[in-house]
Formats: sequence, C-alpha cells, structure tokens
Amino acid sequence: MSSLPPDDGARLALERLLEDALGPLHTHVRLNLGPLLRERESVSDIVQSAVREVWKNRERLAFRDEAPFRAYLFQVATRKILEKKRYHTTDRRSPEAETKGRTASGFVDPNPEPSDHAASAEELVILQSAFDELDDADREVLSLCTVFELPTAQAARELGVPESTLRYRLGSATSHLLAAMARRGFRG
Repeated sequence: MSSLPPDDGARLALERLLEDALGPLHTHVRLNLGPLLRERESVSDIVQSAVREVWKNRERLAFRDEAPFRAYLFQVATRKILEKKRYHTTDRRSPEAETKGRTASGFVDPNPEPSDHAASAEELVILQSAFDELDDADREVLSLCTVFELPTAQAARELGVPESTLRYRLGSATSHLLAAMARRGFRG
C-alpha cells in the first residue's frame, strides 16, 4: 500500500472519510460489544480508539474510495473490541470477581444517524439483544453489508468468499436476525 503524501489535501480527504464513517462505526461497535462489554466500555471510547489508530497511521494509508477505507476501519474497530473482550475476561477482571450492581450505560451516540432518532429505545434493546444471539459469521456479514454499507463485491473480498456466497450468507444472517428479533417481540 502506498502512503499518502503528508499534504493538506490528503489530510482533508482522510478527515472526510472518517467523518462519513462515524455513524456506521458507532453502530458497528454498539452492535458488536455484547452484553459484557456494554456494561464495562463506552461505545465512544472504542470508536475514538479506532479513529485514533487510523489517524496515527495516516501516512501509511492510501484509499482510492470509501469502501476499502470502511473495510479497513471496520477491521480496526473489530480488533479493538476483541482486545477489550480479552482484557475484561482475564480471571482478575472477570465480572464474577467484581461487585455486582453495575448498570449498562445506555445507548448514547454523539453522532446519531437519522434512523437512530426514528428507532425507539425498546427497538434498540431488541436489536442489540438479537444481534448478541447471532454467531460471529452472521454478525460480521451484517456489519460489513448493512452497517458499513460495503458493496457485496467488496465485502466478499474482505471475507475471502465468492460474491454469491456472501449474498447467501447475508440473506441467511438477515433471516436469523429477524427471527431473533421476533422472538423478543419485535413486529417491524
């Protein structure tokens, strides 16, 4: 990967890419935290950490369009979530080793999407709970295609599968998510 020249144009282009990706990035992190991390970590902190890492490495990055950049940002954020899960599941930090009574911090998003305003808090709880029930493969394909809005060809390349396989997996993952939401009372 060639590096961006350290000029104002490249910096501004990266700032625009980051700004455009913040809403989907918040959604991706919120949906992929899982119940344990939702109690212990802030979505905003993980998003900030991912953006900080991308910014720190900006001189080594070169993206010609938004889709590969979003895929890269998705990978960075996913890695941050996995690092936090490992951190919080070591024996000395396990929830069992701590006092009980902590509550989830809620679903505050400093950069909400219009759909976030339209969805009720109850629907968000149902969505998050249903998303938690999905296996990793379903969460990954839904995040790439619906949260990050990658074209199916790009998402297929990211996952290393043919595009037809990705479309099948996306349909299957969507069905699994809708069924899990229906089990929780969602009638959308």
